[in-house]
Amino acid sequence: GAVGRYVELQLFPRPLPVGTSSSSLEGTLCWYRFLGRLFGKALLDSRQDCVRLVPMPLHPLFFELLLDQLPVFTQQQRWTALGRLAAEDDWPGHALILGAIAAASGPSTDGSCVMPYSQGLPVDEWLECACFEDPVTGVPLKQGGEVQHLSLGNLAEYLDLVFDTWLGDGVARQIEACRAGFAEVASGGSGLGPSSSALLGSLADQAATY
Repeated sequence: GAVGRYVELQLFPRPLPVGTSSSSLEGTLCWYRFLGRLFGKALLDSRQDCVRLVPMPLHPLFFELLLDQLPVFTQQQRWTALGRLAAEDDWPGHALILGAIAAASGPSTDGSCVMPYSQGLPVDEWLECACFEDPVTGVPLKQGGEVQHLSLGNLAEYLDLVFDTWLGDGVARQIEACRAGFAEVASGGSGLGPSSSALLGSLADQAATY
């Protein structure tokens, strides 16, 4: 579906693969515009001392992207955000992403060693089982990615491509559609001003406790 997966019982957009058909894309974006309008209606129905709750278990990262508040200025910040998504055991690629982050972030890793996420295999052998494919959609992350195996030498490139898919271009259109829907209702189509951003932030805080 448009959202499709839970992260600690919290929903987050499913990445849109490159080449998604226009009909499928429009249907997905319509859903996100509706979600934005729902946020806007909740804002308009709120009072200063009481913010209406949108009863959906949305991941905090969704609101951070919506409000453009996700710190992704450094590679480590981007990988930390990936780890927050992959933290749930049932998230596709859970062990692969967390293991890749650990191997790429830590001190020089010996390919013959065994790591907590390497399923009892030496790291080199464990990585060799995976290719440059999105764990969520199975789509190659770059041309020829379906036949390029992971290694300690290319983990940084792999994680950067996964980040762009999960938290960058792969979800940018959904985030923009949600912002547009919100602006239609709450801001008269003028975008997110300071006051509406603050109230949307309050919605995000309440959604996190749903």
